[in-house]
This record gives sequence, C-alpha cells and structure tokens, in this order.
Amino acid sequence: AQVNENVNGIRDLLSMTLTSIARDGVTLFGLLGVMIYQDPVLSLSSLVIGPPLIYTVVYLMRRVRRITRESVQINSRLIGAMQEATQGIAIVKAFTMEDELSRRIGQLANSAEHRGNKIARVSERLSPISDMLAGLAVTGVIAYSGYRALVLGQPPGAVFSFITALMLAYDPARRLARMQVGMERALVNARMIYEILDLEPQQGDAPEAAEANFTTGEVRFNNVSFRYVEEAPVLQDLSFVAAAGKMTAIVGASGAGKTTLVALLQRFYDVEAGTIEIDGQDISKITKQSLRSSIAYVSQQPYLFEGTIRDNIRYGRLSATDAEIEQAARLAQADGFIRQQPLGYDTPVGENGASLSGGQRQRVSIARAIVRQAPILLLDEATSALDNEAEAKVQEALTHVMEGRTTIVIAHRLSTVVNADHIIVLEQGHLVEQGTHASLMADPHSVYSRFHRVQGRKGLGLVDDGAPIQTPAPGPTQPIETQGIAGSAR
Repeated sequence: AQVNENVNGIRDLLSMTLTSIARDGVTLFGLLGVMIYQDPVLSLSSLVIGPPLIYTVVYLMRRVRRITRESVQINSRLIGAMQEATQGIAIVKAFTMEDELSRRIGQLANSAEHRGNKIARVSERLSPISDMLAGLAVTGVIAYSGYRALVLGQPPGAVFSFITALMLAYDPARRLARMQVGMERALVNARMIYEILDLEPQQGDAPEAAEANFTTGEVRFNNVSFRYVEEAPVLQDLSFVAAAGKMTAIVGASGAGKTTLVALLQRFYDVEAGTIEIDGQDISKITKQSLRSSIAYVSQQPYLFEGTIRDNIRYGRLSATDAEIEQAARLAQADGFIRQQPLGYDTPVGENGASLSGGQRQRVSIARAIVRQAPILLLDEATSALDNEAEAKVQEALTHVMEGRTTIVIAHRLSTVVNADHIIVLEQGHLVEQGTHASLMADPHSVYSRFHRVQGRKGLGLVDDGAPIQTPAPGPTQPIETQGIAGSAR
C-alpha cells in the first residue's frame, strides 16, 4: 500500500515537472526578457516581491513535507486494513467483528481525511499570499510610472508594454510557485520509496561468493546457533548430518526450532554461530541464487500466485515443458482435480489460490517442488492440509520423488516419518536424540517414544509441552473397545 501511494506521488511529480517547465517556465522567462528590455529599473523594482515569496514557499514546503509523510503512512494503513478485512471476511463474520472493524477503519478514514484537508489548507495558503504580493508589485509599478509621467514629464505610453508583460507574467509565476509546493509532496513520496529500494538485504552475498557446485547434496550443520531476539535463543550448538540421497526427518514440539532450521538452510537468515555446509561448501560463501536454485521447498502454508495452475507449477522451473508440468501434477496427486477445473491446467487460481481448497493448493505446491528437479528437497509439514486418503497418495508419490534426493522433512505427525532413514529430535533448540524409528522406539523413556505414545492415544499432532495425555478409564460413556484401540495404538 505504501509503495502504491509513493508511485502515484512520483507520477504526479513527473507530470507537474514536464507541464510546468514546458509551458510556464518558457512563458515566464520570455516575459521577463520583454520587461527587462522595456525598462530594467522597473523590472528590478518588481522583483522586490521575490524574497518574501520565496520565504513563503520554503516555509510551506517544510509544513507540507511533514504532513505528506504522515498522510502516506495513514493512507497505507487504511488500504491495508481494508484489504485485510476483505481477505478475512469469513473470520470477520464468524466472530461478528463487523462493528469493531467498521469502527477501526472509520477511525483510519477520518485520520486520512484530516491529513488530506490539512495538506489542502497548507498548500492553498500560497495563493492569497502570492496574489497580495503580486498586487503590491503591480501597484508599485503603476504608482512609479505615474510619478515619472507627472513629475519627470516622461510619456506614460512607454510603460504600458512593460505593465502588460508584468501582468502576463503573473499567472505562470503563480503556477510555478504552486508547483513547487506540490512538487514537495511528490518528492516526499520519492524519498519514501527510495527508503525501501535502498534497504540492504540482511543476507547479502559475500564479496567473493562463488556459484554452488553440489554433487551429492549432503547437508551438514556444524555447531549452529541462532536467535531472532537477543533474549530468546532458538537453536543452540546444533550439529547433525542429513546424508546425501537419504530422508532425514526433524521432529519436536512446537517452538523447538524445526522451521527455523529450514529457513537457515535457505539463508532467509544467517546463523549466529557455526556453519551450514552442503557437500562441504559453506552456504554463507556461495551466492544465494545458486543455493536456492538447488533446493525445492514445500511449506506448510502453500502460497499460489495470480495466474493459472500451469503458471504456478512452472514457477518451480521456468524452462519446464507442459509434459513435465503434467507429470509433476500426476506425481503430486493433483492431475485429477486439475482436469476437473473449467479450463484444466489453464484455470486461473485467483488471489493466493482462492478458487482452490487448502488441500488442492498444497498439492499444486508439491507439484511445483517436483518440477524443480533440485538435488535437495525440503518438506515443511507438506501434507498438513490433506485428508488421510490424499495424504496417503501424496506420501506414496513423494516416496518416488525423494529417490536419489537429499530430503529434509519437518514433521508433526510421526506417521509421516516412520520410514525416514534418520530422525532428528529437537527440544528447545537442542538436539536431544537421533536415530531410526526403530532405534528411538526401543527406549520407552525417549522423547520420541513419548511423542509417539501421545499421538497413538489421541491421533493429534505434537503437544507444545510434550507431556503425555492421560487416557480416562473406561466408564458408562466409554466402551471397553476404545481402551483396546488405544492400547493397540500404544
């Protein structure tokens, strides 16, 4: 919203500048030449109004500069609030938030109106001031001309052409003064958009960064530590190896640092201490472009862009053919529902895939990762939005896709990682256990076993505190078969 406001301001700046220079600037300088040619003394005397006019313009520019910045920020918040309310209309209605959101948006609209009116009041102060100064100048010129005609005996006709040029020069001079105040508003927008454009990326490439040259795709975390804020470490001295061509699962309670681990691997953030290596290459010393082009990523919150289903899958690899896109969709169990759409693969998905269900968006996202054909595959709870039947199909498809690729899976449901080659268990940013499903389950007191028992009893994802959930004893409302099922799950 702020960028949109700023771009409109820059557009106005270019429009005003070109119009004023081409029309008013040329006219004003031409008429000033006529005035100086006719009477240099009167020309200098008429320019006495210049200093107070310039002072007024500078003063108003300072006021406009401050108010315009406030106006852009408030208008951006207003547009953002309206977009947020529109996108979340289902939640608004479900929680009967209409009145509260109406009140908030109304307050923002009133603030935007107040700032807009204030800008208009400040900007329009220039007109009466410039009119008054111009009137004084014209009056002075006529009075002096009359004095010369009556006292000095100079004919008055000689000054008529000068007064005509002076009167004609007033309008372009007034418009140029107004343009200067209006230009200051546009310059504020230009400054604000360059404040955004000039932001330095936090994860910039190293000065001598090389292109990635991955062969097997082995990922190694060496004593990695990271925190978003100083007081709350997320990962502490984390070390493990995701073997090349194997599936490594990362499990742990919410807040253990699983998703942060994936973000660090893609260099969305830089590590605080330690190193992350792929095939022995420190990822902080290779270009982000080459690093990320070697990684296919499926997030737990699938994001689709405006365009067709085919376009969204092709974003994984722009050179992919239609046949490769359709093959990726079949592997992701998406081909069936895509062909049921009105235009098949050429069906528009709407803003953020609004025309598709959550599960359908996730399968398109998985197809996008498949078509990328990258040596490293990151799955951040990739099947979280799927029902059991669709999840089983996608898991089967992913089994084929993961062959020969280094795969790192973030999982909450342990059923998705039973067949992993290696399982990493995190707890409060520390690696507490690692091994295969069988070796971790062999210890009934392990954290992994505790997670497995909790999920076996309730069929839920990991609980935040990891504490076992007590199963109530069977009673009149709980048939004995339920206890048997829970026992078998354990």
